[in-house]
Amino acid sequence: MMPTIESSFARLRSQLSQLPNVALALAILVAALLSRPAPPTGTIQAFHWAITALCVILATFRNAVPLVSVVGFAVAGAAHVLATHKLSLLTIALALSVAYGSQTQVKSSWRWLSLVALLVGTTVTILLIAKDSALESWLDPLIATTMAWSLIIAAALAGLLRQRNREQFDMAIERAELLEEQRRVEQRLNTIEERANMAREIHDVLGHSLSVVAVQAEGARYILESDPNGADRLLQDIGNVSREAVSEVSRVTRLLRGPTGQSAQLVDKPPPPQLSDLEGFVSSVRSTNPSVELQILGNIDDVPAQISGAAYRIVQESCVNALKHAPGGSVTIRVQIEASRIMLHICNTAGSAVRERTTVGTGTGIVGMKETALAFDGTLTAGADATTGEWHVKSELFWSRS
Repeated sequence: MMPTIESSFARLRSQLSQLPNVALALAILVAALLSRPAPPTGTIQAFHWAITALCVILATFRNAVPLVSVVGFAVAGAAHVLATHKLSLLTIALALSVAYGSQTQVKSSWRWLSLVALLVGTTVTILLIAKDSALESWLDPLIATTMAWSLIIAAALAGLLRQRNREQFDMAIERAELLEEQRRVEQRLNTIEERANMAREIHDVLGHSLSVVAVQAEGARYILESDPNGADRLLQDIGNVSREAVSEVSRVTRLLRGPTGQSAQLVDKPPPPQLSDLEGFVSSVRSTNPSVELQILGNIDDVPAQISGAAYRIVQESCVNALKHAPGGSVTIRVQIEASRIMLHICNTAGSAVRERTTVGTGTGIVGMKETALAFDGTLTAGADATTGEWHVKSELFWSRS
């Protein structure tokens, strides 16, 4: 299997992270060579190289055992001083490594405590060496202590800066991962919402068209012998409605598929039907059920396009339900437009007995109409009158409220 770019980058990053460890190991080895004790043979010499070998191993595997390496450097440096009774270049390198590691490899609650312990240990070591050397001036150990403290604090500050940069980098990576996850979640939600919109649109288009086709086909079959001309008109209407449905399905399919290499949202979407299209819709319904009346009060041009499209869908779905569940009953559509709202009232006068003889619906149409109304801060109720059995759909849609 070919390695991916991410895996190759991760492997390269892992290899590069070993370079500081290799550099530290080489620095310890060079310091050991420059500060090897005399004579070149003997117990002290063997101990010196044993300490060096241990420190080189700890430096090489510092990333794997960070805390062990810091403690190991401290113990090795102290042991070397006790064995040689002097500060060598090797012990100085180990002390600086411990100071740096105390800020990068130790937990935050122990960082400053370990640094203080290192400073105290260095001071005690210098004083003991000065005592054994019988120095005449007290300035020499003071200068040595000051220089040692300066180097140790500088190394600790470098380690602290490195740790802060690492923490900021980790936070940036975590924030980027969270943003990426948020982007993926938003993309999934947008996809779900888009699919829901497509499903609702397919239901609106095909539900109406197929219901009209089914009712008109039944009507044409019954009047084929008694009224051939009427049956021919119904068949023509079936053809027109079917072609419109095929066109709408093709449009929705293009929206779902999208152009090559582009998102479906980039496809030009024709405007949805508006209230101005209600006359044509009612005319097509009248070919199946002549007892459909439309009454529009107010100026439909005052209604915003989105509200107008939503109102059209509610009227369309209500009429489709009437055709499916109460065929033969009269349908009255009342659209009243005011300054900031539109009121819809669709009444089907077929009794409940007629509806009980028809196929029971799934209820998705009413749910879709309620969702459409809620999208525009509106309301919708649907149900049968307890006295007359008439089915009423009432809805109010708002586009501004004072």
